[in-house]
Amino acid sequence: MFNLRVGPNYKKTGKKAPSGPELYRFDKCDLVQTSSSRLNVISGEGQFQHFVPELGAGRLEGTRIPAKMIVTANLPTDSPNMFNTPEEGPSFVIVFYFAASEALVAEAEKIKNGTCVDPSVLLLNKWCSVAETNRKEMGRFKAMAIIDDMDKHGFPGFISKFNGKPILINKSGTYNAYDTVSGEGQLAPSTGDSAPALGVMQINVHVFAFVARKGLFSMQDKFKDMTLNIGFCIEGRCDEEQPEVILGCATLKEMDIEKMMADAFDFSDFRLKSVLGRYDGEVYEHLMKSYEADMNRQQEFSRLFLWEVWV
Repeated sequence: MFNLRVGPNYKKTGKKAPSGPELYRFDKCDLVQTSSSRLNVISGEGQFQHFVPELGAGRLEGTRIPAKMIVTANLPTDSPNMFNTPEEGPSFVIVFYFAASEALVAEAEKIKNGTCVDPSVLLLNKWCSVAETNRKEMGRFKAMAIIDDMDKHGFPGFISKFNGKPILINKSGTYNAYDTVSGEGQLAPSTGDSAPALGVMQINVHVFAFVARKGLFSMQDKFKDMTLNIGFCIEGRCDEEQPEVILGCATLKEMDIEKMMADAFDFSDFRLKSVLGRYDGEVYEHLMKSYEADMNRQQEFSRLFLWEVWV
């Protein structure tokens, strides 16, 4: 589904081909309504606290590749203004949770032994090593979206032409690595050269160009009628870094944001799966027993729920 760069000599040929299997398997997804554009991972906002207890094992030692990866992207709830680009504001934040695939774990072991030759894994390790402090390198992170049956939704041409095209996340992105500390559900910034437990990439749509913000805002009421395939990757810029491979991906089907934010939400209406087809399954109700407790505890958020896939 996702066509990515392949070598040799991509700059001359411009050749792309379908990605190989994703490096991180899709695990689950949150949707959070918040008054700011970013989530505080260490404080456990969103459902991060449910993800943290799983982080103790499976470190990819000898690398800076996190065993778990979270990618967040906010959708501003206010209509964009051409003459004003606030960096903060009310948002729906989509939170994607990923876990290292068996293939990535195996290749990471080869990095430790000095025998890894997989360009995508070597590039990922390089990127994770510098993305926190080097914004130019962090800007290699790419996001892409493919809307199925684009023509039937009646989008204007300026939106349709971007369907499936990757977007470099440079000034709108922030990457941070975290380690677990004593006590369940606690995180601290990862330091040194050890393998982090968790990597978090946050994408702030509030600082996108006006045309992009306008397009995304105009699409929100149509999400409930569409199938949206989301993918992420690290940009390979030379033969040694190609072919590119999808970092992680997911499909969101019939995402009715208004309904999702309502108290009476029927999880059976939705399907969520990996776009590469290896983690298909029905969405099922997972946290409803703790829903009221979560809502009372989360002062900043008006609605919160968790999707999870049967795997």
